[in-house]
Amino acid sequence: MFNQTIILGNLGKDPVLKEKENGIPYVYFPVVTVSHWINANGEKQEKKIWFKVKCFGKQALNYAKFLHKGSLILAVGEIDNSVWLDEASGEVRSSLELNVTRGSIQFVSDWGESNGF
Repeated sequence: MFNQTIILGNLGKDPVLKEKENGIPYVYFPVVTVSHWINANGEKQEKKIWFKVKCFGKQALNYAKFLHKGSLILAVGEIDNSVWLDEASGEVRSSLELNVTRGSIQFVSDWGESNGF
């Protein structure tokens, strides 16, 4: 099986750098993708989808150093769905995660320019 997804979006928060028990660094941050369109009634519509992006290894150090809230990035990785119980509300919650283990992230400074890490 093959699972690869590409997202283009903005960081919702600054990256958080951590270390796994085995000493491997990892970073995670939320990214929002936004779609715009005009519906049949001529009204502007917008749909936002949030992803939790995770990166591991040496690249995580670079991403933590150079990315910040608002950065526009192009990320390639594998989608995973994380499910957990919200202790405060007692509700089951879920989120989409993009694991950039074999993929990459590019900082997009403008629609026509990009700088890969």
